[in-house]
Amino acid sequence: MCLTMAVAMTMGAVCLVGCGDDDDNGKKHDAPTLALKNGDIKAVHEIESAMSVVVDVAAPAGITDFTVKIESPCLTAEVLGELGLAQEMNLVTPATTKMSEGLKELGFPIGNEVKGKTSLSFDISQLVPMIAMIYNEDSNHNFVLTVTDADNQKTAGTLRFHLTAK
Repeated sequence: MCLTMAVAMTMGAVCLVGCGDDDDNGKKHDAPTLALKNGDIKAVHEIESAMSVVVDVAAPAGITDFTVKIESPCLTAEVLGELGLAQEMNLVTPATTKMSEGLKELGFPIGNEVKGKTSLSFDISQLVPMIAMIYNEDSNHNFVLTVTDADNQKTAGTLRFHLTAK
């Protein structure tokens, strides 16, 4: 009886170890990636009135967190605050309803449009040219994107833009 019970317990332990949800035999998925469609995400791009800014994100393990940090002399905390936005925002869990609405208006996906996704694209082609409409000084404007996946792997990329005063 003790031998039968020991065999049963061993078989149960083997099943628990060998029958997990991990399809990759314990290996982590590839880390998330960020890419600029039809462009180099590492390059500095001149702000133009008509420009394409589409970001492609891949996260094979699924996105758990996605932050956007804005570094801009014209998109200050005060200016963004008037729109319900902030200099650092989380697309998975925006801080307020007003922030959610503002992010959507600017072309950013939010909430369930981001959480758990293994890939997504978003178009902020209307947002970036607006900088030239409200600011007219030689300046740099950066958007630091940080994606975290379900394997707790983080990838950051910076969309870099330059404005030449007219």
